[in-house]
Amino acid sequence: MRLTAVIADDEPLMLEALQEALMQVCPDLEIVATATHGANAYQAIMREKPDVAFLDINMPGMTGLHVADAVQAHTQVVFVTAHDKYAVDAFQAGAVDYLLKPIELHKLSKVLNRLYERSSRRSSAQQPAYSEDSRGLKTAEEKPARLVWIKALHRDEVRLIHIDDVIFFEADTKYIRVVTMEGESFIRMPLKQLVERIDGQLFWQIHRGSVVNVRRVARVMRDSEGMTVLLKGLEHRLRVSTQYQALFKHM
Repeated sequence: MRLTAVIADDEPLMLEALQEALMQVCPDLEIVATATHGANAYQAIMREKPDVAFLDINMPGMTGLHVADAVQAHTQVVFVTAHDKYAVDAFQAGAVDYLLKPIELHKLSKVLNRLYERSSRRSSAQQPAYSEDSRGLKTAEEKPARLVWIKALHRDEVRLIHIDDVIFFEADTKYIRVVTMEGESFIRMPLKQLVERIDGQLFWQIHRGSVVNVRRVARVMRDSEGMTVLLKGLEHRLRVSTQYQALFKHM
């Protein structure tokens, strides 16, 4: 799959640097237009209808936030900015990802990988899978978009957490606890809904109320009470319900 892109930054040197970085990380990416003003970026996106737009936030005419809000139904938006204070506003405007300047190639590569994966899912969604309902009629099945960033409450502020940074989720009566190396945050979402929106090969449900990032599992202990998961870098241990213990039979 070949992606097309519009890139916009009001600083010509930064625009050139972003273009070079994109070509270095992903030579197959086709940059169909560049812009140094928000209004020009908007016009280019509506004209070219690219798969993705890489936008600076502080641009004259229209800010990147305004552009993203106007085009989100047509194009995936990634913000490239020097200011992380805009992160929450960016995702509320419909951005699918967020990069801080100066651009680090390994982070840009991860963003592009997620864009390709997201675009592939969108293409598949245009050719819906079908199932039969109780009356024998064919109905299209729509899968919810996979979570990449999580907006969670951390103390008295909203924090954006990348899904790769999550060590485990643990459900409470009203909230889900999101645990990373930086501490714990909270989201309001049924655990069943969360499980439907994360990668089941990387995040395993191991208990009625627990989901663990498999890459963060250090080892598994078995004792008279059952099975326990030990986590890398944390003293916290997670119990594994009997019905999920088969997941760890080779560990």
